[in-house]
Amino acid sequence: MVLGLYQCLVRGVGREGAIVRLKVRGIGAAAGIVIPKPVLRRLGLAKGDTVFLIETADGFRVVANDPEFEEQMTLAERVMKKRREMLRELAKS
Repeated sequence: MVLGLYQCLVRGVGREGAIVRLKVRGIGAAAGIVIPKPVLRRLGLAKGDTVFLIETADGFRVVANDPEFEEQMTLAERVMKKRREMLRELAKS
């Protein structure tokens, strides 16, 4: 499935399933989309931040966090909690 040329589904803007129409604009030899300020606020983003475009069965999602990194951090937290004593001993050396 390919992102529509003139619109993208951005979930969670004001209400679940909101659709925000975004215009594809030329940026030199590339193309980009302008994200409206209310959407930037909802995503907690500012100019220069990185977003992730995730392909789903329904289309694409734009998210402000890296889902793979989040998964890795969750696993790391589990290991740190389970091996707390060992990590304390390693920190002493």
